[in-house]
Amino acid sequence: MQKIKINYKWILLFILISILCFFFPYTGDDWAWGSKIGIERLNTLFNNYNGRYFGNLIILVMSRSIIFKTLLMGTLLTIIIYYIYKFANDNKLSAFLILLCFGLMPIYLLRQSIVWSSGFSNYVTSIFITLTFIFISKKIEKKEKKESIVIIVACLFIGLLGCLILENISIYNVILGLGIIVYDKKNIRQVKKTNIAFLFGSIIGTVVMFSNSSYRAIQSGQDSYRTIGNSTTIFQRIVDNLNTVAIYGFVNNVVVNVMLICVLVILSVFFVFNSKNKILKGVYIVFDLYLIFFGIYSVIKRFQSIDPSIINLGSYIFNNKYINISVLMIYIVFVFLFILILPITNDIKLRILFWIISVGVMIAPLLIVTPIGPRNFIGTYILQIIIIVKCMNVIPQINISTKKIIYLFSVPIIIISYLFLLYVYSKIWIFQKNTVENIKHDVQCGNKSVIIQKLPYDGFVWTGDPSQEPWNTRFKLFYKIPKDVNIKVKK
Repeated sequence: MQKIKINYKWILLFILISILCFFFPYTGDDWAWGSKIGIERLNTLFNNYNGRYFGNLIILVMSRSIIFKTLLMGTLLTIIIYYIYKFANDNKLSAFLILLCFGLMPIYLLRQSIVWSSGFSNYVTSIFITLTFIFISKKIEKKEKKESIVIIVACLFIGLLGCLILENISIYNVILGLGIIVYDKKNIRQVKKTNIAFLFGSIIGTVVMFSNSSYRAIQSGQDSYRTIGNSTTIFQRIVDNLNTVAIYGFVNNVVVNVMLICVLVILSVFFVFNSKNKILKGVYIVFDLYLIFFGIYSVIKRFQSIDPSIINLGSYIFNNKYINISVLMIYIVFVFLFILILPITNDIKLRILFWIISVGVMIAPLLIVTPIGPRNFIGTYILQIIIIVKCMNVIPQINISTKKIIYLFSVPIIIISYLFLLYVYSKIWIFQKNTVENIKHDVQCGNKSVIIQKLPYDGFVWTGDPSQEPWNTRFKLFYKIPKDVNIKVKK
């Protein structure tokens, strides 16, 4: 009976997420993929466009079927949450923290990587596939699954398809496959066939991806949109991109930062402050003080980015890229060292450090390319949630009263955040639907010039209005509006 009850909970979660996803509107690049532009790209096999072959095929379907889009988004997001829950060893308390992190995800990250179908097809699907392999690998390690021929072939295709979506994830998957094989060879003197299959598939997928002619154009500087740093600009490119990583990948993720810092401080109280080792205590006092400082910095920086007039502490401090980078680098080093010297078993320690290192490996390729933006960090955001729940599992004992406080705090916030997002996106969806119907009605009446209103809550979507090119042309192609109709967006 308990198993059935848990299954119903996941089904309910899937339904609730899918209802929300239904109202995510098509915007920006979605209009291109869902029109003849997408078919033209397919007819050339995406030559000189990009090597994201699998991701491109996904968005071609997503942009043509709202049902497929809704079910795919609902399924993948539910399973990702399920994976994180399983990585936390079915810790019920972690389930609420996971939902809290998703419910309070920064809007700039939500709108570009999840709400925007073109973002979802690349950034969410790629991390989903990677987590799927890690989940399967964990099951085999625990001997909950056998290395059957079906599983081996599945891992081959998981590796292949996972490297045909997003460039930095392709690189990460190859390193992941190599790392697991080296680890197994060193520690258990045996290399699992599933890991070999995954690595083999990942290598093939990565080679196929980067064989696309678009990457030669990028490398030679012939691509005006995408670039890679050369010997004269590489340092400045790394600095600029590190600043973007600092802001969108870490500092502005206030909820995740505060949760992780709270968990780490609690761990230091349990494992260190009762120790007789005064040096160790001193080290962790320094760690804790800096972690708390980073949490405060994160909160202030987030408020300052929303409205600089809210906290007038000088724009130089919070907008200086070298300060942002320095604050982040010290934070990452301290978190790594915090776990590395924490007096816990090596097995638990290595499992947490694996996820921390994974964040760095995923980000590293982004440091020398442009453009990068918030959507590039949905994968690392998810990994940071995993780090939180893995660290929380190390806490020896959480009493019932503390759990009740967490439940009473998190449940209302989760419900309110869901209802708020549902309200916002249903309003946007209805408004967009009415706008398109009104345009078509005006065209039928012979009007060649149409003025439309901006979307409500336009900050919750990415390129939601056809206010400029190429979005204006793509909007008309997607909704089959004659190209000679002049559409203006009222400011």
